[in-house]
Amino acid sequence: MLTTRRSLVALVAICGALVLNAFVLSPLWILAPAEAFSDTVAIAAFPWSQRISWLLLTLLIPVIPAVLRAGGRGTPPAWVGPLVQITLAAQAATHFVQGFVMAWLLPLAPEVIDLTTDGGALQIALFTIWLSFLVVNVLFAVTLWRAGHSRVGAGLMMVGAVVTPMLGPFGAGLLALGLTVIAVGALRSRTAAPERVLSPTTL
Repeated sequence: MLTTRRSLVALVAICGALVLNAFVLSPLWILAPAEAFSDTVAIAAFPWSQRISWLLLTLLIPVIPAVLRAGGRGTPPAWVGPLVQITLAAQAATHFVQGFVMAWLLPLAPEVIDLTTDGGALQIALFTIWLSFLVVNVLFAVTLWRAGHSRVGAGLMMVGAVVTPMLGPFGAGLLALGLTVIAVGALRSRTAAPERVLSPTTL
């Protein structure tokens, strides 16, 4: 079983990888010319960036409660952790669809992929998940802020969450960067705690 410290270390590593995926790999397909969404899916960087996001978000789910336990001003409500985990799982599912299902559909029925940007049940489902991701992560950032975590990190999380439906990976990258800042701050606080206990004023 992971301790809080190990979970925070894992969280920093996962979020760091999400930032790299967002700002290094994703621009290869975001900035590429494409007339239809199926043309974007055909770019090799697209399915790979989606699969990496799916894997990293899945790995993030079990370690995310660690940052909720590490606040300096009280404990966040118990329901926040499970809500964030459910939202992460749903967001990971969207990356699975885009990274695996759409890659499978591309040679068989590219017109189905294009429907995801032109109405239809799949587009509605994806948009609903992205909107939920926005709302829950803004709430998550505010909760972390009020628990005593970095305001800069929480601010980056809020901005990233709000722009994710519009900017996609770039917004998700900002969100992951903010969560990285918060997790690093939580790690530093836990490392400094024994020093405070052994300081002359406490002896």
